[in-house]
Amino acid sequence: MYNNSKALSSGFKVGSAEPIDDRLVYASTQQLLDLITNDPAAPLRFYEGMVITITGNESQYVWKASNEGLLTTSFVYPAPYVVNGVDYSTRAFNFKPIFVVVDQPYYAENLEVIANTPFSVAHGLNTNKVIVYAWEGDAPVFLDYEIVDSNEITLLSSENITVDIKVTK
Repeated sequence: MYNNSKALSSGFKVGSAEPIDDRLVYASTQQLLDLITNDPAAPLRFYEGMVITITGNESQYVWKASNEGLLTTSFVYPAPYVVNGVDYSTRAFNFKPIFVVVDQPYYAENLEVIANTPFSVAHGLNTNKVIVYAWEGDAPVFLDYEIVDSNEITLLSSENITVDIKVTK
């Protein structure tokens, strides 16, 4: 699908501890949201399937066609907009969370849930034994969630919160 025209004859020798591609790593969700607020054309540099990392909470998101996700409002590409044979024209894209699925207890810490934005977690354990909680001081506060099916839950909050999730078989 992609045809990079610049051949590298040898590897990079990176002289500092920073990413080579500044589109892929952000310190926080807010840093990404600020980028898009301050530069509304920034998503034009994103490509379908691009994975970003938020280092502050060790989470990853994939840029894909979706009307919901990390961004409050999905980015809609202008028409016509075709890049490397991919027609993005008038398609809505958003960052969707990525979770590693393993057949053992699933734990996720410090997940940022944005107010009034559905946040889905695909855990792949085929179980309904799920605990979702936030912390107030040293005490956990258990939160409501919707079981989509035995492999996924959806969280919805009226305010921005950070949650931990535990799923067991």
